[in-house]
Amino acid sequence: MKTTTAFAIGILATLTALQAAVAEPRINTISGNINHGSSVTIGGTGFGNKDQASPRLWDTVDNQSSYSDLNEGQAIPTGSSDPYSINTYNDPDSVKYSSSGTRHSRLSAQYEASRNGYMQWPRATGGEGGAPSDQRQLYVSFWFKPLGDIPGGGHSSKFFRVWDRSSGEGTRISWTQMHLTYDGGGPSWKGWGGRTNQWNRLEMYVDADENLIRAWTNGELKHNITNFAKNSAASGRGLNLARVGFDRGGSNPPPISFEFGEIYVDVTQARVELGNAANWDDVTEKEIQIPVSWSDNSITIELNQGGMSNFNGKYLYIVDSDGNVSSSGYPLCTDCKTPKSPDGLAAM
Repeated sequence: MKTTTAFAIGILATLTALQAAVAEPRINTISGNINHGSSVTIGGTGFGNKDQASPRLWDTVDNQSSYSDLNEGQAIPTGSSDPYSINTYNDPDSVKYSSSGTRHSRLSAQYEASRNGYMQWPRATGGEGGAPSDQRQLYVSFWFKPLGDIPGGGHSSKFFRVWDRSSGEGTRISWTQMHLTYDGGGPSWKGWGGRTNQWNRLEMYVDADENLIRAWTNGELKHNITNFAKNSAASGRGLNLARVGFDRGGSNPPPISFEFGEIYVDVTQARVELGNAANWDDVTEKEIQIPVSWSDNSITIELNQGGMSNFNGKYLYIVDSDGNVSSSGYPLCTDCKTPKSPDGLAAM
């Protein structure tokens, strides 16, 4: 009897492991030139579906046609043809155009501000007028460089605000340097963990259906909230990015200057990442990729080298809409004629 029970347990464990493997996105092949900006097609299984392949907003500042005539130090416009509805509500025109000191040489511009500055209400996700009620997930990533120390106490300055009403009278989520506040519970107390005078990647994912909020600094999970509840008073409005940048608050906010950019906004966490290690858990440097087509077994991206010096020793990863990620990456290779495949699988 003991032998039979042990055998059954072993079979169950094997099946569970197999199910987990099936649920995980898996890359089998890639095709295309491995160069920044090139089109690369990824083949595999378990990618899931994405209603719109591209993110709702990918803002590198220099890719916004409405900014093409801006000069150094000019305020970022917010007209009807611009990507955002407002430039810093309580201090208009704080965010400026800058072409110096960009995060890497493939960028020619970024946002800059002093003391206080943020962009509000991306038009691509509903703008100031409000997001559709079925927009109940939101993923945001951006790069931020504080040109001075951000102390943990004495102020409450926000990197992100997610609201559903522009008045702020509905759902309110704020990620600050010391905590994350939200409807349904909290706050969640933890320092933001970023680096002074260096570029930091900040990410946040909100899911009103699963009651989740997650926030990361440079790939490290800082907040993992499971009791978020969207405010029922705003049931007719979906989640939207109210502010991104540095929204100073409290009694003694730091008088710092800062730079930010490469803002990626979507209504799902499904995405493609490039990492610097063969296993996801070992990745310490990531660059988000820009999908142009997406199906369950094929994704085409515009390859984004970002701040990586080259593609050698770099790996592609798929994150699906449930947050499942391919635990082993697919290696890119710029000095080989044919990209290598994990587990002996042939490249296209």
